[in-house]
Amino acid sequence: MPCCNKKKKLKGTDKLKSILEGWKNVIWRNPEIEKIAHDRAEICAKCDCNDKGWCNDCGCPIISKARSLSQYCDKWDKVDKQNGL
Repeated sequence: MPCCNKKKKLKGTDKLKSILEGWKNVIWRNPEIEKIAHDRAEICAKCDCNDKGWCNDCGCPIISKARSLSQYCDKWDKVDKQNGL
């Protein structure tokens, strides 16, 4: 399966804000975000872009990427829609 994010790529300050959002949600856990992160991480666990917990597409650690609601991945479409994103 090829890597992700063929539609949306965050750049500059938007990418930085997204990274900080993810780490904030790692530190201060929210049950709703944890459910979304769990669903996303299950997809990432099977993805060819996953390299020992890092996304080869964007270079982010999956632990924070999955918890950033402003992050996007083509493969997350279904679970994000189910979770109202």
